[in-house]
Amino acid sequence: MVNRCKLPGCDKVLARRGSGRFLYCCNHHSFLSKVSIPTEGGCWLWTGKTNNKGYGQLWMNMSYHLAHRFSYSHYRGQIPDGMCVLHSCDNPRCVNPSHLFPGTKRDNTRDMMKKGRQVFQQQPQKLPRGERHGCCKCSDEDVRKIRALYATGNRSHRDLGRQFGISSTQVRNIVKHRQRSVEEMSRTL
Repeated sequence: MVNRCKLPGCDKVLARRGSGRFLYCCNHHSFLSKVSIPTEGGCWLWTGKTNNKGYGQLWMNMSYHLAHRFSYSHYRGQIPDGMCVLHSCDNPRCVNPSHLFPGTKRDNTRDMMKKGRQVFQQQPQKLPRGERHGCCKCSDEDVRKIRALYATGNRSHRDLGRQFGISSTQVRNIVKHRQRSVEEMSRTL
C-alpha cells in the first residue's frame, strides 16, 4: 500500500522512515494542515496544539516548535540570531507571515507596554495586594498594630521587626506608608 500526503491537492508519496507514521510529505504541509486561512486577508489562525500562552506549536524533527516562528522563517526568511518574532495583530494564534516581524526582547516588551497588554494594565483589580500577595509576611491586622505601636514612640523599627518577624527596613516602609497603603488595605477587606 502506497501512502500519500494527506494535504488536499498534494499527491506525493510518503517516504517511510523506520516505524514512524507520516501523514504529510513535508513540514510545510503539516503546518498548512493546521491553519485556517480566511478568504479576505486577516489572521491565519492556528488550529493545532497551543502552549499555555496561546501560541501554536508544531511537531517536527522530534520536538515542538512555535508555529508563528516556523511561518516567519518559511515565508519571510531566516530569523536573525537572538531575535523574537512579534505579532502586529496581537493574536498569539495568528501565523500570517504578513502580521509577523522580527524584533528584540526589548522591542517585544515595548510593544506589549505600548498596546497595554500587561496584566496590571488590563485588569489591575486582579493583582494580588496586601495579605493576598504570595510574598506577604504581615496580615493587615499586623500592619495596623505595627503602625499603632510605632506611633506611641516607645518602640524602634528594630524591636517591631523582631516582634513581627520582618526586617527593620520593612517596618520603616510600613510606618511611612511606602508599603501597604491604606487604599491597598481597604481593597483587601
